[in-house]
Amino acid sequence: MALNQFLVSRVRHGEGPFNGGDTVFERYDRHIDVACSVECAGEGGAGTSANMNANEVIANRALEIMGKKHGEYQFIHPNDHINMAQSTNDAYPTAMHLGLYMIHQDLIAALKALAKAFRAKQRSFASIIKMGRTQLQDAVPMTLGQTFGAFATAVETEMKRLDAAAQEFLVINMGATAIGTGITAEPGYAEACTKHIKRISGWKLSSPVAVYISSSSTRATSPRPSSTRSWIRKTWSSPRRWNSDRHKPF
Repeated sequence: MALNQFLVSRVRHGEGPFNGGDTVFERYDRHIDVACSVECAGEGGAGTSANMNANEVIANRALEIMGKKHGEYQFIHPNDHINMAQSTNDAYPTAMHLGLYMIHQDLIAALKALAKAFRAKQRSFASIIKMGRTQLQDAVPMTLGQTFGAFATAVETEMKRLDAAAQEFLVINMGATAIGTGITAEPGYAEACTKHIKRISGWKLSSPVAVYISSSSTRATSPRPSSTRSWIRKTWSSPRRWNSDRHKPF
């Protein structure tokens, strides 16, 4: 599903070898998602059923294009011609890495917009004086602009950490086959897979490591917006917060 969504997005943007024509990925992505989702809920193992469900949808669409009936697998077979006997054990993790890297890009875009908004408030609030606080108590004066500048810096710092961690998503194990050793594959197969997926995606992919670092970084980032929201809420509890409502900047 993740790889399918990656390919669909490329089709819709006319990127790589996909130019928005009559493709399986563009017209049947919803069917692939539904077919995969039905199995994923109770699926075990490495994702074999989801992988093969996707292959069946693609095979039947190929049969339609050929003018054949659904299920006439003697012409186009889900495993022999679409999956081509590829192990799910490397195809599925590779798809997950590519899909997660797409999600990472969306997250970074949202964080950039948030940081930009904070920087704008830093400038517009530069002349507004407020009380700085420690331990929820008023301490010394500062500007509201300085506060929002700190918010922006916190978000920008987390973006750097996320970008560094997400590099692990660009390490794919396609071609490692069933147990990670490349057994039964032709010499150079893994390198060829990486080369072609790199060409399609436009990303700097390499062959293989893990999602754990990025996962922990994402969890570490989430408290930042939460603490910012908490500060905005708590700042109104200060006995000397503003002289009157008309001085409130927001």
